[in-house]
Amino acid sequence: MPERDYGSLPPPTPDVVVMENDAPDVHAFQRWAMGNPVENRNRGIFAEWLVGQALGAIGPNEYRQEWAAWDHHIRRAMLKII
Repeated sequence: MPERDYGSLPPPTPDVVVMENDAPDVHAFQRWAMGNPVENRNRGIFAEWLVGQALGAIGPNEYRQEWAAWDHHIRRAMLKII
């Protein structure tokens, strides 16, 4: 197997520290990835969350499922936000 060209970076070794903490900060990732909730790619997700919050449909341990058949389930109603 040919060696990889790392350019000006040294090849990775086991003693290289990638992150200072043991666990990455998920909230920092969310701020970085979706900093502006009304950007085009974030609007739909933001709308789903906003409606879910307004209706009390999001439980404390729930998270969004990307390709779910509906966005929120309230009593016997399944809601799809479009």
